[in-house]
Order: sequence, then C-alpha cells, then structure tokens
Amino acid sequence: MRIHPSRVPGDELVSRCIQGCGEAWEAFLERYGRWLAAVSRRMLIRLGGRGAAGREEDLFSEVLWHLVRDDFRTLRSYRGGVPLDRWLRGVVARQAIQLLRRDGIRRRHETRAGYGTAWEGVERGPGRQAEISEETTRILESLPPRTRFIVRARYLDGWPVSQIALSLGTDPGTVRKDLFRFRKGIRRET
Repeated sequence: MRIHPSRVPGDELVSRCIQGCGEAWEAFLERYGRWLAAVSRRMLIRLGGRGAAGREEDLFSEVLWHLVRDDFRTLRSYRGGVPLDRWLRGVVARQAIQLLRRDGIRRRHETRAGYGTAWEGVERGPGRQAEISEETTRILESLPPRTRFIVRARYLDGWPVSQIALSLGTDPGTVRKDLFRFRKGIRRET
C-alpha cells in the first residue's frame, strides 16, 4: 500500500520510518526533502553569510545522513512534543553549525600549515594511517553528496546495501551500481 505523504501525520510517518518501512522513508523524503534543502540553504546564509551558500547540498546530505545513521537514531529521538518541521529545523541548524565549524577549522589549518584538507584531530603519527585518513578525506570531499552518503554508509559505517537503499528510497541494485562506479573511478585515479 502506497503511503500518501500529505495524508499521514508527521509523528506516524517518523514511526513508520523507524520500523523500517521503505515506503514511509520515500514519503518522508517526498514530503520534507525540498523543504529540508531550502531550509539548509537559508540556514547556511543566516549562520555563515553568503559565502557559505554554495554548501547547501553538503548540508542537505549531512542532515539526511544524521537522520538515518545508526538505525535512525536521530529520528528515534523525536518525541512529538513539537511539530516535526520545527524539530527538523533544529536538526538542520545543529548540522549547519557543525559544517561551518569544520570548514572554519579546515581553513585556519590550511592557512597555518600551508597544505590540504586534513581534519583537525587527525593524528600525524608515523606510518601510513595519517596518509590514508587524509586521502580518504580528500576523496570523500570530492564526491557528490548522494555518492558521499552511500560511500560513508557502506565503507566507513558498514551498512548493508539494503539499508542504504531503504534510507535513500531506492532499490539495492541502484546502490550497488553507484558503489561500482565509485570503485571504478578510484581505480582509474590510482
């Protein structure tokens, strides 16, 4: 049975998403996806100025990632005391602040050290671990938001393909195809 996004209350939609209903996640994205993207843009402009406006896709990806990671942990924290859109706006605000802080840290680090995109806090000890971390960071930052989400979920958090597909509202074959294209692109670069 198809879930009509405008007919299901937000609380019930969240509840169905948490229970693993793929149609509910699709309805959630249909109902709140564009709105979340618009809120992401406005939030970045409000918090980071016009220069941060180009990062709305990154923020939108971070918000979706935050909502679904660890088996919908963030969505599970929604208790229904406030309207869902107000609660989601708070999630967007927190993610925007974190994104802008990371960017600020990265910019300061780049100008001081004179090199690339290493995250603050990455250990610079001997061996290859710091190189892998920097290379992984560089690769992830170069990906489009959807692919970045898929790669992080699969390779860094160990999600099964079926769970990634469910969170994106697509079928597992599409996720496998995206992962294949990602691996093929990495092989070409090396």
